[in-house]
Amino acid sequence: RPRPRQHPLHGQASLPPPPGAAPSPYTMAASAFDLPMSGAFKMHDIPRDVGDHLCRVYAALVATCAAAAAGASIQMHYQLPLGGLFTVLGFLLLIPLMLRRHQAPAAEKMMWLAAFGACEGASIAPLLSLAAAVDPALVVTAVSGTATVFLCFSGAALFAQRRSFMYLGAILSSAVSLLIVLSLLSLFLRTAAVVELYAGLVVFSLYVVYDTQLIVERASLGDKEFAGHALMLFMDLLNILVRLLVVLLRNREREGTRSSRSRRR
Repeated sequence: RPRPRQHPLHGQASLPPPPGAAPSPYTMAASAFDLPMSGAFKMHDIPRDVGDHLCRVYAALVATCAAAAAGASIQMHYQLPLGGLFTVLGFLLLIPLMLRRHQAPAAEKMMWLAAFGACEGASIAPLLSLAAAVDPALVVTAVSGTATVFLCFSGAALFAQRRSFMYLGAILSSAVSLLIVLSLLSLFLRTAAVVELYAGLVVFSLYVVYDTQLIVERASLGDKEFAGHALMLFMDLLNILVRLLVVLLRNREREGTRSSRSRRR
């Protein structure tokens, strides 16, 4: 005689089904709790110290993005007549950060990183002002879209097998060289500008995957330079944001052109 077994949900004693009998829907639903779903949400082979380093990197990235938002807001409000000097100033601020990346304390690194983020945010303030003048929802859409792309691609890199996307390094480097050529051709060909815009969006989205796994591998080898790693991810975010804004503005301009033509008819 078969022994009663405990029900996986309620702990009640029940007899096993006879041989050849089809399982009931209730039994199938109860057996779903026995699936090893916890392994689907587990990062592969990432040591604890590397995980702690990733937390510092993402915290520094959030602080840099906040500084960029503050710089963009100040420039949009006061309209300082500096133009592209903010970009030059931002890269000049990277010099002490790079020279003292191994000797400087964490607070000093964060100061230089935040200053760089503020300058980069101020440099894209004209684009943000243009998008806000057309429709403020475009800025919100671009920022939320950038955050979604980053979270999805960076999370995919963390939960995937380690070093599974490292082959993208050579491909993306070649793609960046191609983007430079397309940006030069865009001065003469409008099609090249469109291709460079969408191709750049794809390239820098994939750079999020590659840079995330690169940071994990460097941290595993002892490179715990959180400021430099946060800078890599910040540049990916900035490039994605700029391209998303341009794409949204182009689409809105195309919609406006079509609506004006339809009114004339």
